[in-house]
Amino acid sequence: MVQGKALQKAGKFAEAIPYFEQVVDYGEGRFGDGHPKLAKALEWLANAHRQARNLEKAGPLYKRALEIWQNTRGPGHPKVGKILNSLGTLYRKQGRYGEAEKTLKRSLKVLENKLGKDHPQYAKTLDQLGSLYRELGRFEEAEKVLKQALAIRQRRKGPEHKSVGQSLHNLANIYRQIGRYAEAEDFYPRALAILEKTLGAEHSGLAKTLDRLGDLYRRLKRFEAAEKALLRALNIRQRTKGENHKSVGQSKHNLANLYRDTQRPAKAEKFYPQGIQIKEKALGPDHSSVAKAIADYGRLRLDQGKNDEAVPLFKRALRVQEKALGPEHAAE
Repeated sequence: MVQGKALQKAGKFAEAIPYFEQVVDYGEGRFGDGHPKLAKALEWLANAHRQARNLEKAGPLYKRALEIWQNTRGPGHPKVGKILNSLGTLYRKQGRYGEAEKTLKRSLKVLENKLGKDHPQYAKTLDQLGSLYRELGRFEEAEKVLKQALAIRQRRKGPEHKSVGQSLHNLANIYRQIGRYAEAEDFYPRALAILEKTLGAEHSGLAKTLDRLGDLYRRLKRFEAAEKALLRALNIRQRTKGENHKSVGQSKHNLANLYRDTQRPAKAEKFYPQGIQIKEKALGPDHSSVAKAIADYGRLRLDQGKNDEAVPLFKRALRVQEKALGPEHAAE
């Protein structure tokens, strides 16, 4: 378990899974199927699978843990609220938004009754609910609950805690999406500074904030700053995740878009195919993210006046998108 936790802390989620599987096997043999210690092990394993994006494997593990806690501690126990938060988070990542909202609200109700509205675990569920609302375009609701989560974390954990950095990152995402760029430009660097201090300058958790900051700078036409942030995100991901990880493919895609926007086609031509190849290998050839990268590559060829190369890329992107989302959605 200690090794698994250490790998998890380092952001090496897939490598942590075998260690947690051993803990689950031991718990089943030593304590039996309905013991709280097994529930803890199941939760650890489920978290590792979710963090490694093995989403289908995480769900049954969370549900087993939830059933054990409900049977041994009762449906109103904080452990039940915590597992409901994890399960709601999983549903959000799977795009099961109705189930996610319902489950996260159940979590809040349990946690409020047992721990109160000022508890860090309550803030964690608010954070997930805010992220869900942001993905659904319900920005006013998202901002409200994320600000509530931030205030709780600042009071209970202190202004420099990593969870405060996460809250600042999530609020900055909203402000970037809805064009409140001055607030986003304030919040992203604050989030980054806290995460660097608490996680370390090379931790994989920094890359997502750097990615979003790079996109913000691109929107503000601060292209040098954008390139610096995006290159740093790429370097962190290459070191911590490996060259063939899907996040590396996304970083290369982001940089290619920046180079296309700034009329540096030679660099864009280098990064688009690399990003597409990595995404195809990591996500499968029929993933919507692959379609987006191919379409953006087609836009580069169109910008260059190479219509004979652009058209096949657009057709290929459409085929992939139809397989990923269905022909009706892809045509929108």
